[in-house]
Amino acid sequence: MDKEKVKTKSFEVAPVDNINKDLELVNQHTVKPLTADEVYMFKVVLCDNDVDRVNDKMTDNFLVEYAQASKGLTGLKDHDWESDNQLARLYDTEVVTDDSTLTKLGEPRKYVLGKAYTLTKYQDYIDKINAGLLKESSVSFDSVGDTCSICGAVTTKGEDDVAICPNGHVMGKEYDGKLCYNSINKLKDSYEWSLVAVPCQRNSGIKNKNLDNGGMSIMKKSMFMLQKLLNSKAFKEADEETQKALKEAVEKYWTETGKKKVLPAIDGRFLRTRHKHSLLNVLFQSALAIVMDYALHFWIS
Repeated sequence: MDKEKVKTKSFEVAPVDNINKDLELVNQHTVKPLTADEVYMFKVVLCDNDVDRVNDKMTDNFLVEYAQASKGLTGLKDHDWESDNQLARLYDTEVVTDDSTLTKLGEPRKYVLGKAYTLTKYQDYIDKINAGLLKESSVSFDSVGDTCSICGAVTTKGEDDVAICPNGHVMGKEYDGKLCYNSINKLKDSYEWSLVAVPCQRNSGIKNKNLDNGGMSIMKKSMFMLQKLLNSKAFKEADEETQKALKEAVEKYWTETGKKKVLPAIDGRFLRTRHKHSLLNVLFQSALAIVMDYALHFWIS
């Protein structure tokens, strides 16, 4: 099952001893080397192996693949892909095993811990992290070959992101004492991570303050925010019938032709989205980005 997903979790972590070593890792992702005074570094738990609110569970293999693929991944604000909302970047990741904490299934907890950096000039962003106002995080990715934990059949995506087993097993129910869940087995692609609002995994989020003090607060993570562009002046001033017709046309294409996975952009490329409520947001944002891309091309030419 192709699936774009939001996940995260956090856990208490030990302080990082060698800040200079971390700065070397940060500068592998920069054009101009940065100094310690220019960078704010923090830790964030990106995903783990526990069963989440929609009864999805990442396998150990998936966690390893995600950790490898997410190094260098951009941190956005509210999953908004506009360049001004690119505020952080992961410079290191690792899979951590915590034998002292058990998952819902009674397994030792494993999670992907990321180290991220932002610029100290983004003081408002840093202040909100430290104050716990930007404490939730989420990641977006595609997975393939998700399976039912009971029968091993490949699942498909249903309403509200709950997986559907072709053999009728219901996610979240127990069969002969075994919980039925959707096993996320293989990573297809990783896109970005964000600081947002409502975590899909129950203990997800940012972990820390600065790396040199190894902050101990556990902060939680979240799914995508409501589309901002639907609140734009242009959309609000359209009459109700026009708004409804546009939304219905886009939703119909996404459901029937796009198989609840993709929408066509204005230049023909496919836009991947799994949330019905964000279709117009994705469509409008991509159109703006494409138009600006063409404008820049013509300006340079």
